[in-house]
Amino acid sequence: MELFLNFLLFITTIPLCYLVSGSQAATNSSDHLALLSFKSLITADPSGVLKSWRNTSTAGHCQWHGVTCGARGQRRGRVTALQLPGLNISGIISPKIANLTFLMRLDLSKNQLHGTAPHELSLLLNLNHLDLSFNNLNGKIPPSLSRCSNLRNISLGFNSLQGEIPEEFGSLVDLQSLSLLHNNLTGTIPANSFQNLQKLELLSLAGNKLSGEIPHSLGNLTSLTYLLLNNNSFTGMIPPSLSKLSSLTKLGLVGNNLTGVIPPALGNLSNLLWLDIGYNYLTENLLTGNIPSNLANCPLNWLDLQGNKLTGLVPKEILQMPSLSVFLELQDNMLSGPLPTEVGSLRNLQRLDISNNRISVSNLRGLQMIDLSYNNLSGHIPEFLGSLRGTYLNLSFNDFYGAIPRQARLITGAFLQNVKP
Repeated sequence: MELFLNFLLFITTIPLCYLVSGSQAATNSSDHLALLSFKSLITADPSGVLKSWRNTSTAGHCQWHGVTCGARGQRRGRVTALQLPGLNISGIISPKIANLTFLMRLDLSKNQLHGTAPHELSLLLNLNHLDLSFNNLNGKIPPSLSRCSNLRNISLGFNSLQGEIPEEFGSLVDLQSLSLLHNNLTGTIPANSFQNLQKLELLSLAGNKLSGEIPHSLGNLTSLTYLLLNNNSFTGMIPPSLSKLSSLTKLGLVGNNLTGVIPPALGNLSNLLWLDIGYNYLTENLLTGNIPSNLANCPLNWLDLQGNKLTGLVPKEILQMPSLSVFLELQDNMLSGPLPTEVGSLRNLQRLDISNNRISVSNLRGLQMIDLSYNNLSGHIPEFLGSLRGTYLNLSFNDFYGAIPRQARLITGAFLQNVKP
């Protein structure tokens, strides 16, 4: 009897083992076929990397270029990453990619893919990183991507995507990076839903056709370190609430239709390194038209306020910032008065441009580039220019006379149009 029971137990376990292994093979096979479907819609592979993708054994795809498979548990043998960036492959993205149900990372950036981003991507429920940037994709961003609740990073920049930013993205509460720059997106920033993105560290919407006001609620996204809204058609004032973004290091608002003041409270951004508000229609501010002096409280290495209608003096506090090491762009405003002698403290600054204002100058030693053109400056060319070493100098279209001091050592020579001998 005991032998019979053992035999019965043995034969009943055979189908069970077979079913388990068969199920694993079936799922591996679905990954295999999904990858072959992806390859079948690629029309050009100039580097030949997809030649390794051949219809061999169902386990072989884990060795294919750009494919990573899991090693343990349920992920064992299943595709967890598909990464083919910068290969210049052409074609469309196969909807069958949705059969890679364990896929966590999809990077097809810097290729020549066209067509639309498949709605079937929303079936990749394990996906946490999606990068389709630098392609030729068009159509709308699938709102259904919001079903991929594990997404941490979405990068769709540098395509030709159209339509509005999906309001549904506000449900991606674990999202850390959203980059949609340089597309043809229209409409407004979905303020109500985006205020839920409390973990968002990077929001890049630059180079689109977005309009409306910059939502005050963005000031509640206190994890933001990069906020890039430049080169759109935003209107209204800069929200003072942005001063609450204490982790912000880069703020780009250049090339919009903003009006009003530069909020002095931006000086509270103690980690801000890069501030670009050039070429808007900013007029006056709470400091009687001057550049807010408390911007000097920020550790800025790049400050661009060019192309506005700012008036008054250049604050000496700005010119005493030891952190300014790249650009100080104040050109094309209505600034006036003498440039404070504190400008000599900017010994690490690479470029100072105060052209097309009404500013007079005194001490500019240590700069690599000085552009004082179109400033209504007059008189003899200052002697202190003789101390310049390795500097690009432009004094054009003022009312200077005389010559550059002989001891000056300029890199490219000086631009001296309209300078009298």
